[in-house]
Amino acid sequence: SLDIPKQQITALLGHNGAGKTTTMCMIIGTLSRTDGTICVEGQTDPGKYQKMIGYCPQKNVFMKYFTCQEHVMFFGRLRGLTKEEARRESDRILNDVKLLPKGSCHPKKLSGGMKRRLCLAMGVIGNTKIVILDEPTSGLDPESRRELWDVLLALRKERAVLITTHYMEEADILGDKIAIMENGAIVCHGTSLELKRKYSSGYILKVMAANENFNSDVTERFVRKQISKAKIRSFIDPTLSICLPYEEENRYSKILSDLEKSRGNLCIDSVSITNATLEEVFLKCAEKDCTDTVVSMSNGQGCDEIDSIQGYRPVSEEEAILTQRRSCGTKYQQMKAIICKKFYVMWRDKIYTSVMFIIPLIALILSFILIRMTVTKTEQMELVLNFSNYRSPQIHLMVSNATNSEYERRLLDTFERVAREQNVQLIKHTNRRIEEELLFLEYENRIGFYENIVAGLEVSIVNGQTPHVKILYSGNALHSTVMAQNLVSNVILQTIRGHTASIETRSAPLLQKDIGINRYHMNIYESLVPLGLFIYILYFVGAPFAEESTEFKTLHCTNPCLYWVTTFLFDLFIHIIVCCVLFIVASQVIDHGEILSQDTHLRLTAIYIFYGMAMLPLIYILTKYFKSMENLFTFVSYLALFATILTQLLSTSDDKIREYLYWSRIFHIIPDFAMRHTMALVIVGYFATGMPKKSAEMQEDQLNTIDDFLSPYDTSFYFFAMTLFTMLTLTFLIYFCENIYYGQSFAHLKMRMKKPKRDKPKASVDAVDSPVRVHVDQVDADVKREECETEKCEQEQKYDKYAMVVRNLEKMFPNGVIAVKGLNFRIHKGECFGLLGMNGAGKTTAFKMMTLNASITRGSIHLSHMDSIAHANTYKLSYGYCPQIDALHTSLTAQETLKYFARMRGISGTEELQNEVDTWLRRVDLEDYRHIQVKFYSGGTKRKLNTAIAMIGSPDVIFLDEPTTGVDPISRRRIWECIGELKKRKRTIILTSHSMDECEQLCNRIAIMSDGHLQCIGPTQKLKEKYGNGFTLIVKLTKGCSHVDVLKREIAEKFPGCIEREDHADILKYHVVEANVCWSKVFEKLEELKEQFPQVICDYSVSEVSLEDIFLHFAHPRA
Repeated sequence: SLDIPKQQITALLGHNGAGKTTTMCMIIGTLSRTDGTICVEGQTDPGKYQKMIGYCPQKNVFMKYFTCQEHVMFFGRLRGLTKEEARRESDRILNDVKLLPKGSCHPKKLSGGMKRRLCLAMGVIGNTKIVILDEPTSGLDPESRRELWDVLLALRKERAVLITTHYMEEADILGDKIAIMENGAIVCHGTSLELKRKYSSGYILKVMAANENFNSDVTERFVRKQISKAKIRSFIDPTLSICLPYEEENRYSKILSDLEKSRGNLCIDSVSITNATLEEVFLKCAEKDCTDTVVSMSNGQGCDEIDSIQGYRPVSEEEAILTQRRSCGTKYQQMKAIICKKFYVMWRDKIYTSVMFIIPLIALILSFILIRMTVTKTEQMELVLNFSNYRSPQIHLMVSNATNSEYERRLLDTFERVAREQNVQLIKHTNRRIEEELLFLEYENRIGFYENIVAGLEVSIVNGQTPHVKILYSGNALHSTVMAQNLVSNVILQTIRGHTASIETRSAPLLQKDIGINRYHMNIYESLVPLGLFIYILYFVGAPFAEESTEFKTLHCTNPCLYWVTTFLFDLFIHIIVCCVLFIVASQVIDHGEILSQDTHLRLTAIYIFYGMAMLPLIYILTKYFKSMENLFTFVSYLALFATILTQLLSTSDDKIREYLYWSRIFHIIPDFAMRHTMALVIVGYFATGMPKKSAEMQEDQLNTIDDFLSPYDTSFYFFAMTLFTMLTLTFLIYFCENIYYGQSFAHLKMRMKKPKRDKPKASVDAVDSPVRVHVDQVDADVKREECETEKCEQEQKYDKYAMVVRNLEKMFPNGVIAVKGLNFRIHKGECFGLLGMNGAGKTTAFKMMTLNASITRGSIHLSHMDSIAHANTYKLSYGYCPQIDALHTSLTAQETLKYFARMRGISGTEELQNEVDTWLRRVDLEDYRHIQVKFYSGGTKRKLNTAIAMIGSPDVIFLDEPTTGVDPISRRRIWECIGELKKRKRTIILTSHSMDECEQLCNRIAIMSDGHLQCIGPTQKLKEKYGNGFTLIVKLTKGCSHVDVLKREIAEKFPGCIEREDHADILKYHVVEANVCWSKVFEKLEELKEQFPQVICDYSVSEVSLEDIFLHFAHPRA
C-alpha cells in the first residue's frame, strides 16, 4: 500500500525490476491490476479517475509536426477542455514550466531539459490532480536537472507528484516522502531524515590530509577516543571519511573541536561533516546482502579475497603480461577478433544473410529460365501462309489481252473460289494496267490502301492455255509475297486438276541446334544478373555502417588499416564463395554448354569477383559520409542507375561499342558500369566467334575479318587492370580519411587556415546568497600551478612519472569555433581524475581528443612516455573507453562483445579469454544477459556493458564518459567497486559524470571545465573548503507543534545570514551563508536549540555545501 499525499512529492525508488514501472502502469491504467484498489480523489472507477492523472514517460514522446503549444493543447483537448480553454491553459502551463517563448518551436529544436519540461507540461494540462513522472531527469546535466526541480517544486503546491529516479540526491532534495520497493513490495516509507536515522550509519566526518605524513590509523584512533563506534568508511587520497553514529550526536561538537585544535599534530588540512546520503539507505533497504560488499569496497578491506576469487595476479606480474600482450601477437589476435565478430553477426542475422546471398542466384536462374522460355516460344510458332489470317484482305486482279476462252473463264472462276476460301475480296479490273489502278487507289484512299490491299495480280494467257501471272505485293502485309504466290499456285493447280487438289505453304523456324541462341536473347541475362549482384553487394554495407553510426568502431584499439584490410579480406572471401556458387550452378546445373560455354561462364565469374573487389572499398568509404542508411542506399542506387544508362548508351550495339570505346574505358572507374560493359563485350565476343568458327566451311579470310571485328571486345585484361586500379584508389581514400584527413597530422594545417571565433569574456559574478564564492574572471591559483607543472614536465621530458600529461590541448572546429582552449593537467598513476562540465563546456570533445577519436588542433597528450600522435597504435592499446552514448553492436551478445574486445587487447588462449570474460560479466552483474543480444537490453544494462568493455584486459588508462547514466544504485555500486579495484592496481581512471555524488565518492581530484577552460582543479574536499560558502540546515518539526515562529527567530539569531529555503510539511530548510564554517560551533548551537525547543524540534540534519553547488556556479555563474 502507498499513500500519495496532496501538495507533496513522493519519490518511489527501487532497482531495475523492482516493480516501479509496473506500479505506475497500473495507476495510469495501461496495465490491469490483479488485485487491490486505486483511489484518486475518492474515485475508484478507472474511467473517472484516469483523466485526473498526468503521466510523463521516461523517454520523450513527441509528434513530429506539432509545435510545443500544439502538443500541450492536444492533450488538453483529450482531457475534455474546449479549444479556447486548452489555449489559455497551455499558455499558463508553458509559462509555469518556462517554455512560453518556445511555444511556436518544434520539439526537435529544444535542449534536453526543455524537452523534459514539455513532457511535464503535456502531463499536467487538463486539471490533473496527480502527476506521475518516470525518471524525469535521466541523462540531463546538473543545470537542466535543477531547472526541472524548480518546476516540480512549483507544481507541488497544486498537485500530488509521484516520481521515480536513479539519482538519490534528487530524491533527497525533492521527496517529501520516500518509498523504496523491492521485489514488488514497499519495504520502507518515510521522510528522508526518518529513513537516514533508521537505516544509515550516521554522519560522515571528512578529514583532508595536509601532506604525506598523514596517517589514517592515527586519526581513526583519535576520533574513537571520543566516539567509540566510529569507523573508517573510505580513504580516497587525500580525503579520509569516517562514519559517526547518530546515537552519539551530542559528542560531535567535542570531537570536531578537538580535531580543529589538533590539525598540526595530525597533519590535517581541513575538517568537514555532512549527513549520510540516501543511497546508503536505499542499498540497505533494497538489497540487504549487498551492504557488506559495499563496505568492503569502501574501506579497502576484503580485496585479497576478491583477487583470489577472480584470478588476479600480483601487480608486477600483471604489468609484464600486459607488456607482452602489446608487443607480440596483438595484430593476429585483433584480426582473429574481427573475423570472429563478422561470423557472429552473420550467424545472428542468418535469415537476412541467406536472403541477400540467394538474390544473385535467383537472378541467375530466372534469367536462364526466361531465355529458354523465349527460345521455346520461337520454336513452337509454325505459321500457315495464306490470307485467311488477315482481316478484310483485298486483291486487285487484271486480265490483259482477254480472249474470253474456255481456259480463261475456268481460270478466273478458280481465282474467285480460292479467294473466297481464303476470305479474300477479289476485285477485277479491265480498263487500266494494274500499276496505274493501284496508284489511283492509293491517291483516292491512302488509309484503306495500306490497311486492306495485300496484293495485285496481272494475268495474261499465252497460246490459249499458258497463264503468265505478275504479282505485286504490299510491304505493309507480312508474308504477302509468299501468300500471294501460294494463292496463284493453288489457282493454277486447281484449274488443271480440279478443286480437290491444293498446295499448303508453312513457315517454320530452324531448330535450335541449327541457329542457337543469339546475342539479343542474352539481354535478359545482362540485365538481371548485374541487378542481383548489386542488391546482394549492399549486404556488406550493414556491418561497417552500424559500427560507424553507433561509434562502436571508436572503441577499437587497433590500427584502422588492420581493421579495414581484415574486413575487406573476410568480405571478399564470402563474395568469392558466392561467385563460385554462381559459376557451378550456371555451368554445371542449368547450362551444359547450350547457351554459353564453360570458358565464358568462367570469364563472367571472374568479372563478378573483380566487381566485388572494386565495390567493397567504395561502400566502406561511403559509410563515413552518410549518417543514415536510407541516404547511402539512395546514393548507391543512383550510381547504379547511372551505370545502367551508360551501358545502354555505349554497349547496346556493335557500332556503339566501336565508336565509344575510349569513353567506355574511362567510365570503367565506376564498378557497376565496368561489370555491365565487360559482360556485354564477353557475350558479344562469344556469339561473334562461337558459331562461325565451329563451321569447317569458313574461309581463312572470313576468320581474319571476325578477329579484326572482335578486337574492341577483347578487353578482359583492361577490365581486370582497371578494377584493381579502382580498388587500390578507393583503398587509399579509406587510408587517407582514417589516418590523414580525420587524423592528427592533417588537422593542424586544416584548422590553422581558419580564423578562430573567440567568445567575449563574461563579466564576473559574486552573488551574496550563492552557496559558493568565486570571481569567474580570475584564473584559479591551482589551475595556474597545474599549468606550470605540466610545462616543467614537458621541458624536463619526465612524462613517465605520470599516467597522463595533457599540455596546451586545444580544439578548433572547421567553422572556427574553439571548443577546448588550452587544457593543462597531469594525472597520477592509480588516480581517479574527474573532468566535469556542463553540456557544451568541452569535456566530451576533450575526451574524444584524448582517445584519438577527434583531431588535436594544438597541444600534446602523453600517456606515460608515449606521445599520442607519434605512437598512435600503441597508445590505443593502452586505454579503454566508455563513450557517452551506447557504442555497442546490437547483434552481438554480452559474452561475444567482451570476447571481441578481450582479443583486441591481446588476450589469447581459450581458457584465459573465457576467464577474463566471465570475470567481467560477474563484476558488472551481466551473467543473466550473457547470451542475450544487446538490442534487447535496457539503457542501464547497456551502460554496464560499455563500462565492462572499457575495463576488460585492465588497460593502463580508462576513460569513462557518464558510465552510470540510467543505472540503478545497486549496479552503480558494483561499477564503483570495479573502479576501486582498478585504482588499487595502479590503473588510472578519467571520469566524467552528471552524478556529483559519484564523483565525490570515486575521484581523488576533480577539474571543472567551463567554456573550454579549466576553472578549478583539486581534491573535492579542498574545493569545498576553498569555494564553499556555508552549509545546509534541515530541521524536522514535531507534528502539530506551536512556537515555530519563535524557533525561526532563534535560528536567525544563532546563524546570522541564514536564508530560509523551504517551510513545508513540518520541514524547515535553511542555507547558512558563512565564509569559514566552524563545525564544532555549528553542532554546539544546534544542540542548544534542541534543548531549548524539545517539543518543537524532532530532528535536525547538517550538510556541507555540495559539490554540485560549486560545479553549477563554475559551469554557469548565473545559475
